[in-house]
Amino acid sequence: MTNQDLQNRLLALLDNGFTILAETERFVHQVQGQYRKRRIENGEFGWNAPRIFTLNSWMENFWRELWPSENPASSFLSRWKYLKNCLNAAPAPEPLTSDVELIRILDESFEHCLRYAIDPSEGSEVGQLIEWRRQVWRCFDKKLQQNGLFHPARLPEKILQCIESTDVIQSNGKMAFVGFEFAGYWEKRLLQALRMKYGVSFSPCPLAIPSRKGWHTRTRIRKSSVLLKTF
Repeated sequence: MTNQDLQNRLLALLDNGFTILAETERFVHQVQGQYRKRRIENGEFGWNAPRIFTLNSWMENFWRELWPSENPASSFLSRWKYLKNCLNAAPAPEPLTSDVELIRILDESFEHCLRYAIDPSEGSEVGQLIEWRRQVWRCFDKKLQQNGLFHPARLPEKILQCIESTDVIQSNGKMAFVGFEFAGYWEKRLLQALRMKYGVSFSPCPLAIPSRKGWHTRTRIRKSSVLLKTF
C-alpha cells in the first residue's frame, strides 16, 4: 500500500465518522491537507475538522476532559525546575556537572524507563551513578506528586487504567490506528485496550512516508538507550 492509497483509505474512514490516531504529526498534517482539498473540490464552503490526531494529542485531550485531580508535567521548564531542586539536594557525582544538559539527559532517561515499564527507582544493577539516579528520581517523582503532577510518560498508563475501570470513552465511537511500530510498552497496551473495546482497524505506515522528524525521533531513542545504559 502506497502513502496515497493509505490516505485515501483514511479519508473514507473520516467521512464515516472514525477517529484516527497516527504516529507522527507530519502524517496527520498530510491527511488534514488532503481532507481540506477534497472538501474544496466538492464545492463545500465549511466543514468540521477531521478527527485525526497524534496519539499524544489525543491522550492530552482525553485526560483534560476527565477533569482530573492531577495532570502531566508537560512543560520541560516545570520538570527542569523540580529536577534542578533535586540535583541541589543530591549533587551529581564527578565528573558530571548539574547543568541543563544533564537535566535534559536525566529527563529523557526517566521518560524512556517509564515508556517501557521500567521503574526508575528499582532494579538489580548496582553502582554509584545508578544509585544516584534512583535517588534523583525518587525526589523528582515526590515533588511532582506534591504539586498534583506526574511525568507525561505516565499518561498512557493512567489512561489505560481509566479505560479498564470505566466506560468513559464511549463517546469516541469508531477508531482506527496508523503506524506505532515504535510505540512504548504502555502505549502498546493502551492501543490494544482500545482495539479490544472497539474492534479498531490498524494500518502500518508505508515505508515511503517516514519524515525527517520521525527519523530524528528514532535516533533520539537509540541515543537515550545508550544514556540509560550509561546511568
